[in-house]
This record gives sequence, C-alpha cells and structure tokens, in this order.
Amino acid sequence: MTPDTRTPELERLFQGYPDPFVFYDGEGRVRFLNRAFERVYGWTLDDLRGRRIDFVPPEERDITQASIREALETGEAQIQTRRRTKAGEILDVEIRAVCVRDEAGSLVGTYVIHRDRSEEVRRRRELAESEARYRILLDASPDPISVYSAEGTVVYVNPAFTATFGWTLEELSGRGIDFVPPEEAARTRDAVARTLAGESVLLDTRRLTKDGRLLDIQLRTAAIHDADGRLLGDIVIYRDLTAKRQALAELRETRARYRLLLDASPDPICVYTADGRVVYVNPAFTATFGWTLGEIEGRELDFVPPGERKRTDEAIGRLLRGEPVSLETRRLTKDRRVLEISLHAAPVRDEDGNLSGDIVIYRDVTEQRRRDAELERYRTRLEEMVRERTRALEEANARLSREIGVRRRAEAAVRESEARYRALFAATPDAILVAEAEGGTVLEANPAACRLLGRTEGALRGAPLEAFWADDAGLRFSDRLRTGEAAGATAELRVRRADGSPVVVEASGRRLVLGNRPSVLVLLHDLTEQRRLAEQLRHAQRLEAVGTLAGGIAHEFRNLLQIVRGQQDLLAERLRGDPDALRRLGRIAEACDRGARLTGQLLTFSRKVESRLEPVDLNREVRQVAEMLRGTLPRMVRIDLDLADGLPTVRADAAQVEQVLVNLALNARDAMPAGGTLTLATAPARPEDLHAHAAAGDDPSGWVALRVRDTGIGMDATTLERIFDPFFTTKTVGAGTGLGLATVYGIVQNHGGHITCRSRPGEGTEFTLLLPRAGEAEPAGAEAPGPAEPERPLSACGTLLVVDDEETIREMLAEYLGGLGWEVIQAGTGEQALERCRPDVDAVVLDLGMPGMGGEACLEELQRRVPGLPVVVVSGYAEAERARRLAEKGARAYLPKPYRLTEVVAVLERLVGARPPERP
Repeated sequence: MTPDTRTPELERLFQGYPDPFVFYDGEGRVRFLNRAFERVYGWTLDDLRGRRIDFVPPEERDITQASIREALETGEAQIQTRRRTKAGEILDVEIRAVCVRDEAGSLVGTYVIHRDRSEEVRRRRELAESEARYRILLDASPDPISVYSAEGTVVYVNPAFTATFGWTLEELSGRGIDFVPPEEAARTRDAVARTLAGESVLLDTRRLTKDGRLLDIQLRTAAIHDADGRLLGDIVIYRDLTAKRQALAELRETRARYRLLLDASPDPICVYTADGRVVYVNPAFTATFGWTLGEIEGRELDFVPPGERKRTDEAIGRLLRGEPVSLETRRLTKDRRVLEISLHAAPVRDEDGNLSGDIVIYRDVTEQRRRDAELERYRTRLEEMVRERTRALEEANARLSREIGVRRRAEAAVRESEARYRALFAATPDAILVAEAEGGTVLEANPAACRLLGRTEGALRGAPLEAFWADDAGLRFSDRLRTGEAAGATAELRVRRADGSPVVVEASGRRLVLGNRPSVLVLLHDLTEQRRLAEQLRHAQRLEAVGTLAGGIAHEFRNLLQIVRGQQDLLAERLRGDPDALRRLGRIAEACDRGARLTGQLLTFSRKVESRLEPVDLNREVRQVAEMLRGTLPRMVRIDLDLADGLPTVRADAAQVEQVLVNLALNARDAMPAGGTLTLATAPARPEDLHAHAAAGDDPSGWVALRVRDTGIGMDATTLERIFDPFFTTKTVGAGTGLGLATVYGIVQNHGGHITCRSRPGEGTEFTLLLPRAGEAEPAGAEAPGPAEPERPLSACGTLLVVDDEETIREMLAEYLGGLGWEVIQAGTGEQALERCRPDVDAVVLDLGMPGMGGEACLEELQRRVPGLPVVVVSGYAEAERARRLAEKGARAYLPKPYRLTEVVAVLERLVGARPPERP
C-alpha cells in the first residue's frame, strides 16, 4: 500500500503505535506523524505538515546523512543517535527508516519510527560511572584485593595485590591462583564454602608470592550477588602481617637481650613505676641490698636514710620532669647497714612518649671511700716528708746557683737568640736558603722554601744552589752573590720546582759568616700571586672601562631611538588611513624595539640595570631552566644535573639567574654542533673557588658555586681573554650579537658575585659563578613608579611642562600633545624648568640625564615649590634603585626610553585625573 492509497484505518493504526512515527514524502517533507511523535517531540502535524524538521543536533548530522544514504541504497537503515525536541531538550533515540518506491523505482516516501532510549542511555551511563568509582576505590586501596567469579577464576586484582604477591591482572584473568600453601588448603576451602554460603569470613593464614616467599596474611571475604540475588562470585581483601609479626618477634628478642644485660650487670639496677613502685631488680641489687624481686615487686622500697630524704625527693622531682639524675648519696640495706652509693637515674617513656617510670643504676662506693680516706692520710704524711727534704735541697741549690749563675745567664742569652732566629726563619712567608759561599751547597732551608720548590727540607739540604735555577740568569746571580757583587741587590729570576714547572721570583741575598764558615743567604719572594692579582685587576679595570663606555653609548643611543620612535608615532597618527605607510612605520617600530633590547643588554653589562635581589632557591631555578632547555636544545645535547643537597639560598634576582643559565646553555649548544653533554651543577663554594677572586675573601662559607660545563670544542687562551667583552663573538657574521656573555658578566657583577671560565681547545668549557649566600631578609624598599599600559588617548586637557635637553624630543612631545589639546611649555635644563613652571602647570615630564642641576635636583625643587605636582620621570637607563628613590621624592611615574607617545598621554591622563583638585 502506497501513501497515496492509504486508508483512514492505516492512519488510525499508526496513531495507536506507542513510538513516535513520521512519514516523509519523496522530497523529505512531513506528510503524516502520530500522537506519540507529538507527545515526545512537542510538534503537531499542523506545525510540520509540508515542512522539513530541523531537529538534528550539529554533531549528529554526519551519521544522519550516512543513514539516509544507506536507506536510499538498501531500502532501509537503523541508527542510534540523538534528536532535539521543540523545547530544546536532547534525546537519545533509536531510529529505523524504510523507503517506499513506486513500480518505476522512484522514491515515493519514507516511513521513520523513533524509539526514545534516553532513560536507558542515562541508566547505562550512571552504571558505568558507578563502576568507575568503585574501580577507583579498589585501585586506590592500600590493601591487596582480588575478585573471583562463582567458578573461582580471577576477575580482578588491584595494584596493591600485584605489589604484594607479584601477579598482574593480565597474568591471572580467567584463571585460578595457586598461592595457598598445602598446610593452609583445608582452612582455605572451609573459608571459601562459608563465603559462598553468604558468610563474611575473617581468617589469619599464609599465602605464597609469585617468587615463592611465604607471607603471614589476614584476609576478609564477602560474596557478591546480582540484583536478583544470584551468586556472581566473591571479593577477598588481604592484609600483609609479615612485617608486623617479624617486628613483634624482634621486639621480644630485644627485650630478652636487654633483660640478660640487666641481669648480668655487676652494678645494682632497679626499675620503678611512675608512682615509685618496684618493677624489677637484678641479681646484683639483691646481692648488694639484700631484697629479692619477689619481696619488693609492686611495693615502694624504704631504704633512704632520714638525712638523705630531702635530696632524694628533689632527685625524684627532676626525674618526673623528664631529666636524668646523678647523685652521691647513702642507702640502707635489708639488714640496716648504711652504704655509700653513687647512683645514676633516667626517666623511662612508653611508645607515645609519656613518662612510665624510671631506671636507677647504683654503685656501692663504701669500700672506695674507705680506701680514699686511707690514701689521704698517707698523702699528708708524704707531703710532710717532701717538705723537709725540699728545705735541705733549697739550701744546697742556693749555694750551687751562686756558683753557676753567670754561666746560666750566658747560656740563656744564647738560647734566646737562637730561638728568635729559628722562629723568624720558620715564620717568614718568603723562601730562605742558606748555602756555602764556595761550593754553593745548601745548609738550611725554611718551610717557605720547601713549599716554593716543592721539596722536603731533607731533599734541599746538601743539594747545590745552582740546581734550583731555571735558566742562566739564576746561575749568574749566584756567582755575583758569592763574590759579593750582588749583595743587597734584587733581581727577577725563575726557579724550577721539583715537578719541573718554573716559578717567577724576586731574588735578593747577602754574604754572611756562620760558625767561621763563609756562607750566602738567598731570599726568594714568589711573584705568582702578585702577578695574578695584578692581571685580575687589569682585566676588571678593562671590563669596567668598557662597561662605562657601553653604558654611555646605550644611553645616548636610546635618546636617538626615542626620536625615531616619537617621529614614527607622529607619522602613524597622520597616516592612519594609509595601510601601506602604517606597515612600513610598523617595521620602523620593530627596529626601534630591537635596538632597545640591544641597548638593554649593553646596560646590563655596564651594570646600569639593577637586580631585584631576594633569597632564591638556586637548585629550583636550575631544575626549571633545565626542564625548559630539554624542550629547546637539540636532542643530541644531553643535560645532566649535579645539585648539592641542603644548598643554602642565594641573594639573587631569579629572572636574571634564569637569563644567565640560558645564555650559558646556548653558548654551550653552539660549542657542541655534533652533540655532547651540558652539566649544570651547584655546590657550596670551595677555598680553591675563591683563589681566582681576591675580592671574594678567603672564607668560602659566604658563597655558593654554580657551574656550567660542556664537552664542546673549547677555546684557546686568546679567545678566553676576551669572552666577556661586549660585541666580541667567534660566530659567523649575523649568527650572534656578541652580548650574551657580556650580559652574563654584568648580571653577576650586579649580584656582587664573581665569574671565571676554564677552557682548552678540544676539552670543553666550564664557567664557575660565585653568588653570595642569602642573609637576613631585607625590608622591601619603596615601590619604583612604573609605566602604564599604552593606550590610545581618549581625551586630553591641561598645561604640561616638558623638560629635556634634547630639543628634538621636546618639540616632538609638544607637537603630539599640542594636537591633543595640551598646552606645552618647553625647558632644556632644570634651571629653565624652575623659571617656566607656572602656577597653572598640571603636570611635568622630566628627563633625568640633563646638564646643569640635573633631573633629580630639579624634581626636589619642583616638589618643594609645588607640593603634589605630578611629575613623570624618563631616562635612558633602567635604574630600579634610583627610580625608587625618586618615587620617595615625589615622582609619580617612570618611563624608560624609548617610550611611545601614547604611553606619555596615558600616564598623564591617569595622573592629572587622580590629582587633588586644589593644591596646598
């Protein structure tokens, strides 16, 4: 039957169908729908007759189009999808479509039946979520858990089961577990039967692990039933008691050992409760005092003589406060004898740290005291005898001293002179050699000579003096010294150490006579450290001079960039409707930004950019940078970390530390084109780290060392000499700015630190940075004024005083701000600014670097004359400390050059708008 020949009976049949039904004609328009469709979707037949239904959600359109193609090709299709009701609700539905064609095969229409599966889908989703929650709980349980089917095969084991027994779920799924020892088989079968009968069983038993170990286990079981009460299986929760039971056994063994020690002690020992009752006495206590444990256990022991009660009570009070006690006292025995006792007592605490009693060790010193008294009597008698003999000896000595007094005084003078000479000879920091004048054989050498020449005193004595000179100049000096020609003169010579290395020294000497033997004395002063310090000073002075020059150039260059940036802003305003011109001006702006960044690096090297120093965890910064570098450096560069545990914090700027590490890492990357290892290491500074930096002192405890090592191509001495110079680079033209290591040097200097570099061709490179340890936290200073976000000016009005020694910059600001409605007064110096500051001036733009009185003095005078006057300071330097100081003197905002003209306007509008309406 076709739709054209359908009868009212057929329509009534579809109206009574419980699921939504709709019939579309060959063009997809609705021809008929039943009441179930109206009830589920909300549209009536009158709403949709002759129309297409737009109720397919966007994400279901692809599957819907695919089902339509399937129906057209095969005659029918069925899909699980979703549809939107008239009210906007999304339903999960099952749709079956049947195409109807006429005798010629042309499509006449399509019957479509919808079945609402929303509730079913919701229940399935909730069931899945519930199962996921229970699965999470089982997976997270610290106790091993296994779930079995009714047939006894494994359905699930959690990670704790795998960690304890060794089997994974993949190994056990669908199988039984053979881990019950034979002796536990009967009890296990009984537990399984009781569990399947519905009983929850708690069982202490043992189980085998995958590797054959036997564990003490406590397990609890429960049966699992479905909603209809049918048995599905059972769940078992295990708890490993092996370690606990082993610990208890060890505890019992330990207690037994301690009991043996107490019983074997030769000193009497008694253990009391907190309220003074006896718990234990050892055999030595019974032997000394007479009481057995059976006689006094659980009782208070009354063996303190009346005269010792007060001191004993004080000692007990200290024990109850948790303090150990040592006491010399007396105690009574069971037969009431009085013993001299030395006792030591200590509090005893339970597992929770609460005081549970005390233990007292006694030592009977009665016999020792008797022997001491007897020895004292003998000592007194001996002293009397010694005094009598001493008087006789003193009389004899007086006679003898008169006879030899002169001789003793002469010998003492000789010894004193010899001692002074020996002390001076040994203590002098310069090397001293004493040799025969004729043969040149060394007779004596002080410790400094041994250190300088790398030989022991025994190796120097007897050796010819000529053996230590490194060249003929030393031999000539020795000859002149023996003849007396070089007496009192100095010469710069070279000596040879035992390892063959030469040392440059300043040599002097003179002739002398020792024991009637002509000799020469040679004094050698090591010039190595002096030259090293001089070279270090020269290098530092050269870098300081280069830094000063770089800072000045950067400041002047920023003024030029300011002019270019300002003119670009003016042109951009005038050519706003010309896209091509704006594009070209944008390139000018980008070039200005690059120039600003370049000058910023120069200022960092010249220490014109200050660091925000605070306590920094150096290890954490190194880890963060290493993580970033692993994602940016080539994969053939391996990054190793060697970070010291417990490293003190350093006083540093975290962002600049990161910049230093990145710059050094990039240099290391370029030095390892074929790959290699980059090592980042931290450690407390060592004394040898300070050797290269005289300014660092000789105490390494105040410094932390950061080392960056690579296994790259290394550098020769000539390159190493210039690596920190700005614009010096070994890369090809265009491959680097030459400011990377100069910036590193400037940052380290700003931190009050030091940096050195060791490298040889083919042996890699190592940079060592010394950073000061953080001390007490410093109070935060005044917040430095900062620039506002640039924005296009909305409105402008008022009078502005522009103070800058660059006429082009003044005129540029006047032109731009004048076009926005500001009245601009210009001044080229601080003195002109004070002359031209009228009462109606609303704000001041003040350059810091000007001739004459300068920007800072001008600011102070403006604030003195017009308190509260908004002043915006600008500078080619990024001096945070100076900016904070100016903020304390009244500066309201700070703009670094080169700035955008829109930034100036935005700051002025904010300051003038926030300014009090009246001036004092």
